[in-house]
Amino acid sequence: MVSEDQSQALNLAIQSWQTRGTPEAQLSLAHSFPTLLAVARGNVAAFAPDSRRIVTGSADGTAWIWSADDGHLLATLSGHSKGIEQVAFSPDGEWIVTASDDRTAKVWKAATGDLVATLDGHATEVYSASFSPDGSSIVTAGEDGGLRLWNAADRRPLVAIKTGHGSVLRVRFSPDGQRIVTGSDDGTAQVWNARDGQRLFTLAGSGGSVWDAAFSAGTNRIVTASTDRAVRVWDARDGRLLVELGAPTSGVYRALFLDDGRRIVTADRSGTMRLFNDSGALLAAFQASGTNDTDRRGVNDIAVSPNGKWILTATNDNAARIWSAASGKLLAVLRGHTKGVVHAEFSPDNRQIITAAEDGTIRIWNTYAARVDLALGDGSRFCGFGVSSPDGRRLLIGRCNAGEAGILSTVTGRQSAVLSRGSYSSAVFSPDGTQILADDTVSDAETGRPMFSLVGHSSTVFHAEFSPDGRSIVTASRDATARVWDAHSGKPIVVLPHADRVNSASFSPDSQSVVTAGRNGVAIVWNAATGRQSATMIGHRESLRAATFSPDGKRVVTGSYDQTAAVWRADTGERLATLVGHGGSLNHTLFSPNGHRILTAGDREALLWSATDYRLLARLEARTGGGVTSVEFSHDGRRILMTVLSATTNIYDAETGALVTAIDGRHHNLMYSLISPDGRHVVTLNHDRTMFLHELWSLEDLTRLIEG
Repeated sequence: MVSEDQSQALNLAIQSWQTRGTPEAQLSLAHSFPTLLAVARGNVAAFAPDSRRIVTGSADGTAWIWSADDGHLLATLSGHSKGIEQVAFSPDGEWIVTASDDRTAKVWKAATGDLVATLDGHATEVYSASFSPDGSSIVTAGEDGGLRLWNAADRRPLVAIKTGHGSVLRVRFSPDGQRIVTGSDDGTAQVWNARDGQRLFTLAGSGGSVWDAAFSAGTNRIVTASTDRAVRVWDARDGRLLVELGAPTSGVYRALFLDDGRRIVTADRSGTMRLFNDSGALLAAFQASGTNDTDRRGVNDIAVSPNGKWILTATNDNAARIWSAASGKLLAVLRGHTKGVVHAEFSPDNRQIITAAEDGTIRIWNTYAARVDLALGDGSRFCGFGVSSPDGRRLLIGRCNAGEAGILSTVTGRQSAVLSRGSYSSAVFSPDGTQILADDTVSDAETGRPMFSLVGHSSTVFHAEFSPDGRSIVTASRDATARVWDAHSGKPIVVLPHADRVNSASFSPDSQSVVTAGRNGVAIVWNAATGRQSATMIGHRESLRAATFSPDGKRVVTGSYDQTAAVWRADTGERLATLVGHGGSLNHTLFSPNGHRILTAGDREALLWSATDYRLLARLEARTGGGVTSVEFSHDGRRILMTVLSATTNIYDAETGALVTAIDGRHHNLMYSLISPDGRHVVTLNHDRTMFLHELWSLEDLTRLIEG
């Protein structure tokens, strides 16, 4: 969650870099981003393949599963009697394997934390345990020099290998899962057949322990790093030495391929990181830690982001750092650990980072943030609604104490015009941004002057909107009717009668139809020009809150007080699916702009569904605060914005439901928020009479800023 202090610090650092561009300004910016999301327990950690969960293990033998979104504990894994050395998820995210000093590895069910099997057979501590890329097998290795392969489905032992070359320090599968490379403390690396355990060849020549060994993405080369200060590249087909890299000043503990093998990154105990090309030429060398203390500047781990854009280092000076993989420039410093950081990795979706340290904590970092770009308004009390113009340059804000709605510029933050006539319950801009529809009155969006009123309803208008083509308006009223109007003259076109009050009315994407949602639990599709009913949707047991069309106009989604949503064919009214999972009435139901997702929201949570097979994909929960006050998709469909009253504005990935970032609104008693049409800005509206325009900021943005 991005706190107010973090947001202000990031904002000041960006401004300083933009105006001064000095090394000091760059360092200040590097210390302001990414933001810390949560702190968990443990000494080792790994992300799940879906990036939604993290497993950690500790020196006391306990492991935990945590939510990567907010760091809350999901399950505790108890069973090891000594410290845990490594943890890993299976490729499908269904299982977890842990390696321990108690001479065993254990397999756990990731959904519940239940122990499934104990892999027993090593004579000494088990240092490593991991799944093959296809998830069919598990490899374990330990201090006894033993390497064991296990069937991942039934946990049967497949092969027991005695390497005969001292303790195994590193084990990795090839990307295709056909081979395994091991590094040992006797100065050799070995390559094995992952199916039958046969040794294929030995990579000899190192005069010190081989601390790292890794395949290239194409599986045709292997890089090894050793304490004899050498990095070697080998032909993975026959074990021939291809090239020896550079002349490090101390033992090399990590080496990885970049760019599908076109470059290699190394890190050594002196704290130096080096970039080489595939022929062995040194491209760059720089100090990866922030201290000259020889005992604290060593690099313990390096990782490359899945998108290949960033390098992550973990160092003994209690920090981790993010570097540009293209230029080698320092982008960010992750501080907060009180002892050396021993492990760091990116989530599979590049959205988060975990760091593990000798202080027994795991820190979860967010590579997205939000900075306050502008304070809006004049201190009037917000009330009722906030909407953005189609171009994002203006906001229409309901204001309780003034009995009016104000039009604000998102460029200057100042009010440019006022809609006066009393308090409004809702408002919307026309598609071209020239008109504003507030309840039953249409006004000029530039001046705020009333143009005409929609006269005909005998009671309160609950909902009003323009048609997508801007030619018509539909209103829904307590008087048991919805009405369609000419958007340019205000003249009535047709009346759509209901048996009870109409809670909402929405146009189809082609502006030819209207769907209405009634208190009697019935939704009806009408011809917007003639008022003829074309489909009736009956099945909800209680009042409907909303009904909306899919982007292609072929389906309708409805949400009800009966705690369910339903999807219907728009032409026949046939029910296609019932979406069950809420614990209370639904306040919002909507399709994503691309039609791939459905979002339903109640008082305490929003649920994200597949619009193809109607599976529940994610549960977006309001764990604190006073409940969900608004939800919406960004115009490009990539993000979901959810406002939690008096707590946070949460921004999620619309495909997966993963939390991207959260803006802390507790200090201002947050009421409502909305996202700009370009998806780059969020406006927060607060009880304390403040309004802020936030710019969403990512590691991509930081990279572009630093590299010019």
